[in-house]
Amino acid sequence: MHISPIIYLEHLSDSEISEYECSDKLWLPPRIFEYWVTQSEVGVPTILQLKNGVEQTAVGLAHMPHRNKNNDDTIYVPQWMYNLLECDDTVEITRFQPSMCTGLTIQPHTSDHIHAKDPQEYLRNAFEHYSCIMDGLTLPLWVVDDEATTGHMFLVNIAATRPAKDAEPLCILNCELELELLAPLDLPPPPPVQEPAQVQVQDPATPGYLLGGAVDTTKTKRELAAAAARKRLEAPPAV
Repeated sequence: MHISPIIYLEHLSDSEISEYECSDKLWLPPRIFEYWVTQSEVGVPTILQLKNGVEQTAVGLAHMPHRNKNNDDTIYVPQWMYNLLECDDTVEITRFQPSMCTGLTIQPHTSDHIHAKDPQEYLRNAFEHYSCIMDGLTLPLWVVDDEATTGHMFLVNIAATRPAKDAEPLCILNCELELELLAPLDLPPPPPVQEPAQVQVQDPATPGYLLGGAVDTTKTKRELAAAAARKRLEAPPAV
């Protein structure tokens, strides 16, 4: 099979392409779509793995048959997935049966979500366009601002998935997803922590030493020594 970016899907509008770019949905040739979907149990999503000639893989959801004429051997995929396979246009298809994901740690590239009424819900809804997530990916999310009618692309890094798996995509369909957010990349770094200055306390026996560790700097050393000797002479004898 061959793959191509969904931008070449003739029946999708520009706005639809922008939104579907932020997903892992696959458009298959009609006969291939029918084959895989009929092989699945009713109600069970058909998740497929694409593997290129150098064993690089991507996982996506069999979404719909495409209508492009004379392309009966082409699968159309989002651009990020096409890049993940390093634009190798020949792939093998196998069914993928992932484990379920319970949580994600993500790092947004920008701080748009901070201004949302509920930042967690703002991002969690965007992940509904995906079937599987894997550590180390940079993914585009399609987010819709509060009271907005259209959305926009929002990039995030997948820092960790739970439970931890060795480079294995985890399914996020129909599950309660716990989302942990790291600081956005566009926020300035926190200021360095200033170490408190160390105050050098003078030896109380030093001439001119005053209460609180300060030294009288208005007199010469000779005057300070004389004043200290005079205090010792004037002190009452110990009983």
